[in-house]
Amino acid sequence: WLERAASLGSAKACFFLALLYDHKNCSFRSRGKAREWLFEAARRGHSEAQYRAGVRLLRDSSYARAPNPQETGLDDPDVAAIRLLAEAERQGHDQAARVLDAAACRAPQLSESRAAQWARAITSMTRLSAPVAMRLELACVFGLRVCETIMIDPVQAHRGDCFVIDVRNAGVKLRRRVVMMEHPAQREAADKASSLFRLSTALQGDLRGSYESRYKQFVRRCAQAGIDLHQLRKRTADMIFPAPARSGMAEEEIEAVPSPFPSRRLSAAGSIERFTAPITQM
Repeated sequence: WLERAASLGSAKACFFLALLYDHKNCSFRSRGKAREWLFEAARRGHSEAQYRAGVRLLRDSSYARAPNPQETGLDDPDVAAIRLLAEAERQGHDQAARVLDAAACRAPQLSESRAAQWARAITSMTRLSAPVAMRLELACVFGLRVCETIMIDPVQAHRGDCFVIDVRNAGVKLRRRVVMMEHPAQREAADKASSLFRLSTALQGDLRGSYESRYKQFVRRCAQAGIDLHQLRKRTADMIFPAPARSGMAEEEIEAVPSPFPSRRLSAAGSIERFTAPITQM
């Protein structure tokens, strides 16, 4: 009866079929069928199925290896998990919201004064280098660390409704993370950056070279643009400045480099033109 209801389009039937096939006392227990029906229920909009599928994907990336992945609509496991949990949250699933908060996939909001400070810095950098200014804007709205700002590939990072921050291939020891696009400013910045950096792999005026080389270029251009890095960052003591995976620099030398961004992730909930607007009105 559950299969008949599922064939008629019932998302709840799909979900209960997943529970049935996954039950330890079920004589025809099948993990593969349980997974398939769970993703089908999630695809049909069942919030509990979306929550459970998202949590399992976060805990075990191999769970995404479904028999028919094209039918489940899965992307990378972590991206798919965030999308499922976000959809469950939109339907009012409180546990999904708590998991998203714990997964640190939201960019913290800036205060009005901090947003205005970032806006001035981005405007100053735009006159000198549009690509570097675009990187600053991404750092602002997605809360990027300094190494992420100077090494990120915006074209690869843009995933439609998510921004995937992964600089491990650039030799930086920092875990991959996914930030949801929850505000118009984030989508606007991601779209602009993707269009700008897609034009050429060696964009004129952009940062080039190794991690250390890019950082030195970044600091120099900030000085040329009149950006006070010490004012832009909030807490110097808690600054996270990870070393490259295979760097010849000593640890003391890396820590001594002045870092432009705080460890606390930053973001903006409004467009660059409206950085001074109250965040709560967005």
